[in-house]
Amino acid sequence: MKIPFERTVAGAYRFAFANILSILGIGWFPVVLLGLIFAGLVYTLLPQLTARIRPGGLLYARTPYIVPLPEPCCEPDTPDDEC
Repeated sequence: MKIPFERTVAGAYRFAFANILSILGIGWFPVVLLGLIFAGLVYTLLPQLTARIRPGGLLYARTPYIVPLPEPCCEPDTPDDEC
């Protein structure tokens, strides 16, 4: 027995557009929850990641570059006005 393709697709679209508010009402909570989790991770981990990427950090020396980066003019902990 073959599945009637056109009738199946039409029924799926009819269901989706007739119940769009119900579908959005079910789906918004997981999206917001994952967004909040991601924002919290970025907020807590961003200072650590930027500290590792800047010159003198852990990842800076291990990252392969095609063109060598210039050496910083100062130590990483000195203020900018003393460079």
